[in-house]
Amino acid sequence: MALGAQPSHVLRLALGRAASAAACGVLGGLGGAMALRQVIAAQLTGVSAWDPVVLGVAAGVIGGAAPAAAWFPARMASRIDPAEVLRAE
Repeated sequence: MALGAQPSHVLRLALGRAASAAACGVLGGLGGAMALRQVIAAQLTGVSAWDPVVLGVAAGVIGGAAPAAAWFPARMASRIDPAEVLRAE
């Protein structure tokens, strides 16, 4: 944690970075799915390769799981006293 940073700012920064990484992954995955639509369609049964419900649910799960997974480490980082860390090193 930076000296002088508020815990809420550290938490917001960590969660924002996790959300932006998830957004990049979702956009890259959607682009890859669009590029490989024919290959994916050959392996699917009962659903189309470009089904908006399936793609939306997958994007939502990934978009929600990444910030949720980053929340605990971000909360722990926001509770660290910078002076204690500097003394330990």
